[in-house]
Amino acid sequence: MITKLINRIKRKWTKFLLQPIRVFCFHHVSETYHPLTMWECDWTQTELLKRNIQNLKEQGYTFISLSDAQKKLKHDWFRHEKYAVLTADDGFKSLLNILPWLKERNIPITLFVNPKYIMEDRIGENMQNRLDQSKTKVSSDEIYLKMNDIESMHSPLITFAYHGYEHMDEWKIDERVFTQNLTQCIETMQRDFPNVIPFYAHTYGHAKREYDVILYKQGLTPVYVSGNCNYKDALHIDRELISNEILLKKSL
Repeated sequence: MITKLINRIKRKWTKFLLQPIRVFCFHHVSETYHPLTMWECDWTQTELLKRNIQNLKEQGYTFISLSDAQKKLKHDWFRHEKYAVLTADDGFKSLLNILPWLKERNIPITLFVNPKYIMEDRIGENMQNRLDQSKTKVSSDEIYLKMNDIESMHSPLITFAYHGYEHMDEWKIDERVFTQNLTQCIETMQRDFPNVIPFYAHTYGHAKREYDVILYKQGLTPVYVSGNCNYKDALHIDRELISNEILLKKSL
């Protein structure tokens, strides 16, 4: 009973001293939703995403990079400033609808990408199955960023990080396959991508403790979505998923 009370007091005191850093994740960004190449929970309407970002700025948040957020999480003893971080998963072509706008406003973003779909004429398995069932043909170039897109967006504000060479469900593969997929991803991105930083976003938010051990050995920080990691000894970089909802104009 006393231990629980002490821990509760400690958590409240820590929250008072350290303003939490909000880290956001999104996927597709476009004016309209395309059911064959998007999932509704992963799609954000372009103007709504811009409005959410403006709302956060009006709340007093300063946007910083994921690398800067990690440094603050590790080293800050006091943090009363409000910080926010933007990340995007899967490297979809629709990100071109928001990246120039972010660049104009000096807002950094980290893109977690799968090199296979960027560098090859391939589409993620789940999406390919959906297209096959509908007997629809869509080129990989229409769905994913390609290397010429990445070269044209070269900017210190845009960093790239790991999401596996291909987008595999980590709950459905064994350690050997996970390691091979990770190794190929690291080798490819370190060779061919600019501004690569040592973070890894779990696909589908499906984190496994034993896979995090592999990531730590590679010098990578695992990143989660919406409370999917509860490891007490992990450096929590836990992201809020932005869907088609308006972020409340209310400070947390």
